[in-house]
Amino acid sequence: MPPATSTARPLGVTLGFFRHLIELCGGRSSLKGRTTAQVCFDYIVPLTATTELSLVDHIAADPSTAHFVRPANWYISHAWSYLFLETVDSLDIFFSQQHLSEEAVVWFCVFNNNQHRAASYPFEYWSSTFKSQLSAIGNVVMVMHPWNDPVVLRRSWCVFEVYVAVTTGARFEMAMAPDQLKLLMHDMQDANAFQNMLTLIKSEQSETTVASDRDGIFTLIKAETSFIEVDRLVFATIENWMVRTLHTHAKSIADPLDQVAAWRRLYQIYIHTCKWLQAEDVSYRIIECNQRAYGDEHEETVVVKTWPYFCQACSGQPYDMWGPPYEAALASVESVLGKSHLKTCKARANLAAVLVQANIHNERAIALLEANYSCLSKTVSANEVILLQTGTELSRAYINAHQYADAEHLLNAILSTVAQTFSEEHPITGFNKYLLAIVYAEMGRAAEALDIVEYQLAERLRRFGPDHSDTINLQGFIGHVLHRSGNFDCAKSLLQPILERVDRRTDTTSMVLVCATEAREVLGKVQCGASSIFSHTTS
Repeated sequence: MPPATSTARPLGVTLGFFRHLIELCGGRSSLKGRTTAQVCFDYIVPLTATTELSLVDHIAADPSTAHFVRPANWYISHAWSYLFLETVDSLDIFFSQQHLSEEAVVWFCVFNNNQHRAASYPFEYWSSTFKSQLSAIGNVVMVMHPWNDPVVLRRSWCVFEVYVAVTTGARFEMAMAPDQLKLLMHDMQDANAFQNMLTLIKSEQSETTVASDRDGIFTLIKAETSFIEVDRLVFATIENWMVRTLHTHAKSIADPLDQVAAWRRLYQIYIHTCKWLQAEDVSYRIIECNQRAYGDEHEETVVVKTWPYFCQACSGQPYDMWGPPYEAALASVESVLGKSHLKTCKARANLAAVLVQANIHNERAIALLEANYSCLSKTVSANEVILLQTGTELSRAYINAHQYADAEHLLNAILSTVAQTFSEEHPITGFNKYLLAIVYAEMGRAAEALDIVEYQLAERLRRFGPDHSDTINLQGFIGHVLHRSGNFDCAKSLLQPILERVDRRTDTTSMVLVCATEAREVLGKVQCGASSIFSHTTS
């Protein structure tokens, strides 16, 4: 826990008080199905009617309950529409996992604010109160569920609390209801569940009961930080919870098949966040579990044996390390499952993708992808992710081969299909638009390219942050296009930070290094006013 700030911490209550209150209200059965708002107005307000104080001040004044009150060391952010008991259980689980159950003292707005006078206070009172209390405490835990679209983030006052955490550097954690692990395991059967979450959560779309409060909150956020930074903190916190929860769950299971389910979901998260070394480590665990459950030659085992080589390729390892064994592993998949099997097509598409990304053996990649396209177009619907992935990678291969007209035609067809299934913010939509921008740039249509990528950069900053390889590569591309268009100052402002970020990274991939090298070359030409013609490698 960070050291206490110079401002005195406000009072709060121990976790034991929640249990005391539940019993005082007639036990869990009396509160079952009641929201936090209902508990406030049906129980807290009558309980404090004699003093008309906040609940914390009320129990502090009573010698029989004063022992529950101490200086707060955690600030609780939550939605009043959540079930009260679910909120309490979420906090119990969180503090137990953090080994803080005995020392946690929480600032809980329902208890700390005077509910008899709350309606009379203006926006300025609430904004200053929440900010000062949270800043003084220094630790925030937000009750967030469902995991992939938390209700709490639809409330602007809760978004305000995230903003305060961002601007003050407070520790920010999340607490999940007991059923969220089961929901996470179910939802992650969809390989795109993590990316769908990134699309759904948008703090800028939050609301308040009083419209003017929302305006005031948004003005403060825009003045001191941005919604991008607020969303980034939320995404990072959810990701950390997912990784921590799945890792703990997988290691606690004895049955190899149940273990595989948890490890596979963790693998998906690492793949989506480009954490290739961690993904490779998890892929070996999946192989070992499948070997124990099915044997070495079973189709499930054979397929996942391709995964470590995919991770090695994505992390920038030399082709000689992963290429030949990857080809051999794919041959095993084709032998066991057949060349037209859906799992074979996925394995084939993944090999082609890393060849395209590295811009090596492009003819081999095109052959793999065209074979896939032929098989899949006859067996799956046009909006199936594997068919879209195949088309996307084929367009990248066409770009590498300078077949820009073919790439443009294919990408427009893909985007037409994608528009029927995915939103504008979805990563599948965004990546294909980015590729179309590359095509436009190579065809000399810089203005059309820039129209596309400005929005894509904002989305990548929101989802991944400035240091992520996807963000760096896109920013590098935009800098190159601006330079080619003669906009040297803007190009410099985008390319210079890339070099600083690459210097900070400890896990720099070959693609990021390529981007940094190109950025240095262009910046050198900017200094002397020279023009640049470059061949951009897709990422």
